[in-house]
Amino acid sequence: MMNLAMRLFGKRALNKVAHKHVREGGLFDIRLGFALLRDRRVSVATKALALAMGAGLTSLLVAVEFPLEGIMAAMLPFVGWVIDAAVDGMEVLIVPVLAAMLFLPYLAAKPVVEEIRGERGGMVIDVEPMETPARGRFAVK
Repeated sequence: MMNLAMRLFGKRALNKVAHKHVREGGLFDIRLGFALLRDRRVSVATKALALAMGAGLTSLLVAVEFPLEGIMAAMLPFVGWVIDAAVDGMEVLIVPVLAAMLFLPYLAAKPVVEEIRGERGGMVIDVEPMETPARGRFAVK
């Protein structure tokens, strides 16, 4: 799919459009999402919510593809079923994790996200728990 987009739009145009969104600190910073998914400071409930949202997105994708895959499986009886199972299997495994990586920077607590973003950028920000309800759960020193 990416090769088709590269041929249609050209590498320079695609790079120019995608660069500002995919770079570190951008809207779709997958590396930050992966760091948040692996980090212990992000709660398990937040990670589970992100993975559940990714699973919902995957089920929507599979439901939209179902009629076309049914036609393909009917036209190519055995080969169509094998290809359909392989594609759906990859979707079920990969899409929820990728979606969770995209959702986690927006679902996790802001101080934890900023701390991890700072650690990845070379800055270390010390975050300590606060008990004051007016300032929230975390406060940055």
